[in-house]
Amino acid sequence: MKFVPFDQVYPPTWPKDVNDWSKGMEEDPVPVHETWKAMEALYEGGKIKNIGVSNFPILMMRDILSYCKYKPVVNQVEIHPYNTQEVLVRFCKENGIAITAFSAMGAISYGMKDSSPLFDPVVAEIATKLGKDAGQVLMRFAVQRGLAVIPKSMKSERLASNIALFDWELSEDDMKALLNLNKNQRFNDSKVFAMRDFGHFHPIYE
Repeated sequence: MKFVPFDQVYPPTWPKDVNDWSKGMEEDPVPVHETWKAMEALYEGGKIKNIGVSNFPILMMRDILSYCKYKPVVNQVEIHPYNTQEVLVRFCKENGIAITAFSAMGAISYGMKDSSPLFDPVVAEIATKLGKDAGQVLMRFAVQRGLAVIPKSMKSERLASNIALFDWELSEDDMKALLNLNKNQRFNDSKVFAMRDFGHFHPIYE
């Protein structure tokens, strides 16, 4: 996106009046290698401790690995049982790049409760069997795949539940059942929300 000073509007390109979407979006195409070189300079200057990427598919990962001086430490992507991203996870692991799973509970993060894996019958059955809640099953699913998972909550009881993941595990059959729920369904997709909120066609995935 085209840069807009934070004191004028934040996030950049968003209207100050959140009910007025007439401003749309302003794109400012910049090659990834330029941005990455700038981030490497910040790293070398001691301004930041690590650098990584988000929403990078394999093709973009291959590109950045072809010229980077310091490879990405992490790739943060949407992962849950409806969007397991098994090929990308394997590629990143084989190249020593960590994966952080955002939206591990799926559509619940975007107000689409009815279509979230949080309420899937398979998830519910596993949760009942183990005496856990569905959210714990979804987060343990990510943790057991070797992923970092970043849930968020303002409720103290939910925070405690979210971290209680390390004294139990899902069986091999449970993991297979959850992986089999995959349908490559994204809930954080800019071709959807950019059209809805800005009237601007802005896909980042095929």
